[in-house]
Amino acid sequence: MKKSNAFLTCVALQLAAATTVVAQEANAPVASLPREGTTSYTAYFTSHLVAKQTLGTNDNTSIREVLGITRNSEGKPYFDSLAVRCLLYVQNLAGKVAGQGNCVETDADGDKIFSTFDYTSKVHVLTGGTGKYEGITGNAPFTFKPLQAPGIDEGAAIVDHKVSWHFNK
Repeated sequence: MKKSNAFLTCVALQLAAATTVVAQEANAPVASLPREGTTSYTAYFTSHLVAKQTLGTNDNTSIREVLGITRNSEGKPYFDSLAVRCLLYVQNLAGKVAGQGNCVETDADGDKIFSTFDYTSKVHVLTGGTGKYEGITGNAPFTFKPLQAPGIDEGAAIVDHKVSWHFNK
């Protein structure tokens, strides 16, 4: 009986050690960004309507909250696995759709990248960040592929970015 308990204890300790290593790897710090560079990444988004206002028969404005995650298209460790939250203001006036907004992208360390974007020109502008991203600036032209909406007043899209950045510090 003592040999059996010792064996089970040994197995339990090995499993605990293996679990700790896997957890440490999953929570490993994100590689720091080079001082300047370019890469491509894709963001997978869902959105929901926060508010809408009708401006006559066919015109309206709305505010949407957009949530998603990123994946670096080139397999690089940066601009990858970021949690993204954006606020988007959209206007549909005289059959023309325009909009602008801002995003906060958060990495596994909790460091953030801030950006603004213009829906018409389809460019994100990096305006700064926290932690390892403090002092970052740049731009990220993007293409937008809408997906089937998952529900009423909801949306989904795949957005491909080609980002260029540098640090001012």
